[in-house]
Amino acid sequence: IQHGAHFEITEDGLKMAGETPELPTDAKSLMQMWMNIVKGGAARMLEVLFNTYPNSMTRDELGEASGILPSSGTWRNYIALLKRNGLIKIQGNEVQIAQEIFE
Repeated sequence: IQHGAHFEITEDGLKMAGETPELPTDAKSLMQMWMNIVKGGAARMLEVLFNTYPNSMTRDELGEASGILPSSGTWRNYIALLKRNGLIKIQGNEVQIAQEIFE
């Protein structure tokens, strides 16, 4: 069921899916789960941001720390993936891991 930009699974959907794994309850385990999902450069970016929380980084700092040029198409794809999944926040030139990861 779609509610605005969010989706919820129905009871029928849960039954079809069968047993579902438990979600991590601590920030470190949640990060590991997401790093296994996004992989590669996006995972490196996520790890860098996780390790600098609660501080943000400029795009250039994040690029240097993760080894990905902010001017590249790959960078834009990774940033879009992380943002689309609610894992990062961007304000101007600053990038920060989403606070919700730690709640």
